[in-house]
Amino acid sequence: MSTISPSKKYLFRVLKKFLSEHKNKTIGIDLASENFKNSIYFQTKKYIGVDIEIEQILFGLKNFRSKKCYGIHWDFTKKNILGENFADVVVSTNTFSHIKLKKKKINALDNCIKFISKNGVFFLEVEIQKNITDTIIKKINLNFENVKIRYYNNFFSKIYLSLFSGKLTNNQFAIFLNKIKFNYLLSLIENLTCYFKTFNSKLIIIADKKKNVGNKKIKFNFKKLNRFL
Repeated sequence: MSTISPSKKYLFRVLKKFLSEHKNKTIGIDLASENFKNSIYFQTKKYIGVDIEIEQILFGLKNFRSKKCYGIHWDFTKKNILGENFADVVVSTNTFSHIKLKKKKINALDNCIKFISKNGVFFLEVEIQKNITDTIIKKINLNFENVKIRYYNNFFSKIYLSLFSGKLTNNQFAIFLNKIKFNYLLSLIENLTCYFKTFNSKLIIIADKKKNVGNKKIKFNFKKLNRFL
């Protein structure tokens, strides 16, 4: 995915590395996948894009014509209707910040955890929010043996974004700075500040070795489109 935001450049570097480390696994789920733009980074045998917007899913199925791509039209903050302990890779980026109610965030997180298989891995990106973030981290620690946290979107990235009022893709000067790699160089600072919560407003959680795993259950069909809304 092409982006000119320094913080997102960092996020997608970490995501691509994570997905490359877990290639050749069977099932990968991309939650709030939009138009399957991240499917090119998944190296699982099956890619499942889950989104609440049917138009986004149909665009993804049309433009990413891999046999391994499947779409599920569903709101993953609702009751789990997909199954349990079946997914090898579960990813959620740029999504939890758009879920306003704490209860819905926790429901979404619970669903993510339920999907993951015994040897599965979880990649979650969230904003740092008072009370909610601590609850999310505590719940993930309770369900996984290995949990790693990286903080990002430091004050340099935030200041840069504010200079363009958040509209980088429509600003010719921002596009020019991206072409000469200034944005990339700025994103490298994220590597230095990713261990310090104070400097950042978002975090990445990577977890594996799920605890208390039950039986594998898959409640949907592997067809191009499953509609549950």
